[in-house]
Amino acid sequence: GFTVLSERFSQKGPEGAEELAFFLNSYLEQLVKSIGKSGGDIFKFAGDAMIILWPPPENDSEEELITIARRATQAGLDIQSKLHNATLTEDVRL
Repeated sequence: GFTVLSERFSQKGPEGAEELAFFLNSYLEQLVKSIGKSGGDIFKFAGDAMIILWPPPENDSEEELITIARRATQAGLDIQSKLHNATLTEDVRL
């Protein structure tokens, strides 16, 4: 997990911290793209989590709510398929 990864990079000193930041930024960039494609808005980063909101429908039709729920679900599935055990370099997996 992340703890093992951060411990490994911390052994490299300041250079390791910079490398870790680079890899995390790359990973988060991919998350943000998937969320944006689905119409979601990032409300907040909270520790190692993101709080995402999908704007409410203009009217309260059940059909529009279902569409928004499907977009949110699809974003989660997209993220899982692209980023589960993502390999950022030959020796770095998240």
